[in-house]
Amino acid sequence: MRRDGKKICSLLAVLAFGLLLAAGAAQPEREIAGVGDKAQNAKTEENRDAVSDADQGDRLLDSFQIEVDRNRFQIACVGDSITAGAGVEETGELPYPDILQELAGEKVQVHNFGVKGRSLLSTSRWPYREEGYYQMSLAVSADLYILMLGSNDIWQESWDGETFQRELVEFVESYQSLESRPKIYLVQPPAYFPAADDAEGQEKNGYMPELCWRVAAAAEETGVGLIDLYTYTQGHPEWFTDEVHPNGEGNRQIAFCIYQCIRDDLP
Repeated sequence: MRRDGKKICSLLAVLAFGLLLAAGAAQPEREIAGVGDKAQNAKTEENRDAVSDADQGDRLLDSFQIEVDRNRFQIACVGDSITAGAGVEETGELPYPDILQELAGEKVQVHNFGVKGRSLLSTSRWPYREEGYYQMSLAVSADLYILMLGSNDIWQESWDGETFQRELVEFVESYQSLESRPKIYLVQPPAYFPAADDAEGQEKNGYMPELCWRVAAAAEETGVGLIDLYTYTQGHPEWFTDEVHPNGEGNRQIAFCIYQCIRDDLP
């Protein structure tokens, strides 16, 4: 299996964001399609599942009328409600993948495969790999993948960092097995801002440093790029509509920072 050269993008080094993009129309709320299989632990079984999921994904792409323009560089954004744009649904502002599309230009096509409430861990209530959006993300066979999961995993009854890291490696490898041989970036999720009197939120926030460390370790193990949104968003609660979901400005900041990290990979 091909390994991309390790590329760590420290968002502390990103230049100040001077470009504000005009807000567009809000996307319709996503219909959840839960038609995937349980993730397999054995690597050979996982690769077979990836092929099966991609075949099913082709049918879903047709069903959802998602067109893939093979004359353009393909980017797939995979994630939870942060990627889906839950923080801007009521304002009509854009989620970060749509803003990334504007930054990347006409030679690039960006797909948003974010699904609300989804987690990486197979033992969670709503594992991402059981979703039709996972299968569609494989079927797109993109040139570049941005993978950001984990914010919901720390809210599981028993956070298990070791299992999270192992399953994240398996998740990355399911994309590395694609014929497109894509560039892949793992993203350490944005900072979390629980209220001072939110005891449970404060407890879960204590897991964020380990979550980010596990994401970095998985990136190292698989040889993919790493984008540090956690450090970049710390100290900026004004970028969020609640304790976790970015508002319009937060989505613009996230899009710009990701763009700075991947721009050398774009046509």
